[in-house]
Amino acid sequence: MPPPANSAAAGGVASLQCAEVAAHDVFVTGGTGYLGRPLIEALIARGHRVRGLVRPESETKLPLDATPVLGNALDATTWAARLPPSDTLVHLVGTPRPNPSKARQFREIDLPSIRASVSAATAAGVRHLVYVSVAQPAPIMPAYIAVRSEGEALIRASGIAATVLRPWYVLGPGHRWPYLLVPIYALLARLPPTADGAQRLGLVSRTQMIAALVHAVEDPPRGVRVVGVPDIRRARLNPGATVFGADITVEESDMSSTDPLLAPLKDADHREVGGVQLDVQRTADARVKRVVYPPGFRWSTHMKSLVGTKLCMHAHVGFLARGRIRIEYDDGCSSEYTAPEVIAIEPGHDGWVVGNEPVVLIEFDFERDTIRRLGMPEAHQHRTAASPGGR
Repeated sequence: MPPPANSAAAGGVASLQCAEVAAHDVFVTGGTGYLGRPLIEALIARGHRVRGLVRPESETKLPLDATPVLGNALDATTWAARLPPSDTLVHLVGTPRPNPSKARQFREIDLPSIRASVSAATAAGVRHLVYVSVAQPAPIMPAYIAVRSEGEALIRASGIAATVLRPWYVLGPGHRWPYLLVPIYALLARLPPTADGAQRLGLVSRTQMIAALVHAVEDPPRGVRVVGVPDIRRARLNPGATVFGADITVEESDMSSTDPLLAPLKDADHREVGGVQLDVQRTADARVKRVVYPPGFRWSTHMKSLVGTKLCMHAHVGFLARGRIRIEYDDGCSSEYTAPEVIAIEPGHDGWVVGNEPVVLIEFDFERDTIRRLGMPEAHQHRTAASPGGR
C-alpha cells in the first residue's frame, strides 16, 4: 500500500531542484485545487514556466510565481487566446470529492471542462495534454467513470499526444478516510480472484500523484500514454529522475499525430449526442456515418433520456473498425462484436462499449428509409441457435 500522504502541499516534492530538466511552458486548469496548487509549486521549483487558469475571485490562491489567467474553465473562448506559447496543458478541473450523488455535476462540470481544454489545445497547437481520469473498470461510480472515459475519448479523437493518469482515490489532507480500507486491500491483493482489481483500484498518495504529473510534463509521449495505479505509486522525484523509465512503466499507443480513423472529415456534418461523436456525410442516395462511442458508454444510460424510447429503435448496418460492443434485445437475445467485423443490428436493442477502448463504427443508412432499403425487420425477431442468422 502507499505510504501515508505528507500533510505539506507536495510532501517535499516542490523543494527539489533539477537543473538538467528542460523547461516547459505549462498551462494548468484547476490550479488552485487539491492537486493543482502543489503541482504548480513543484513545476516552478523545477524551473518550468507555469500559468494557471483561475476565476477572478481565486487569483490570489495561485502560487506567487505562477502567472494567473482569468477565465471560465467551461468556456474556452474566455481563455484560449492566452494558451500560447504553452507546450503542455494539464487539465485538473473536476467536481470536488466525487461521489455517486454528483452524477449531474460530472456532466455539467467535468465533461464540458475537458471538452473546452481539448478545443483550446487543438486550436493553439499544444503538443501534450495531461489528464487525470479514473481507474477503470470498477463496480461503483459508473456515472463518474463514464464521464472521465468520454474525456479520454475526446482527447484520443483530437490527435494530441496525451498522458492519462488513472488513480482511484488520492490520499492526502482532508482525504484520509480510505486508510480504514488498507487491511481489506491487503487481503484482496493476496487472493488471486481479486488481486488485479485491488491493484487497479488501489489508493495513491497526493505526493505520488504530484510526482507522476511532473514526470508526465517532463517526458511527453508520442501517442496516448495511460498510467495506472501501480505506476503512479512508483513515481518519485529525485535529482535526474526526469523521464518515465524504471520508475514508471506505461501503456503507450504509438500513433501518428492524427489517427486516420479519428481525423476530421472534410465536408462532414459533425455533432455530439450523449457523449457520442458523430460525423455524417451524404453520398449518392445514402449517408455514411462515422460514430465514435467512448469507453463506458451505454445506450440506456446516456441516450435513453434524450431519445425518449425504452430501447434504441434504429437499425445499424456497417463496419466495426475499432473496439468491442455488446447488443442486448428485450427478449434476452444478445450479440457481441469485435473489430474488425461487419455488423447488422436490428431495431429494439440496448448496447454498450466493452472494455477501455473507444468504439469506431462506420455505418450506412438511408435516414427514415433505412430499414426497408436494407431489408431489416421493423423490430428484433427472436431466433434460436438453429434459426437462420442466430448468434
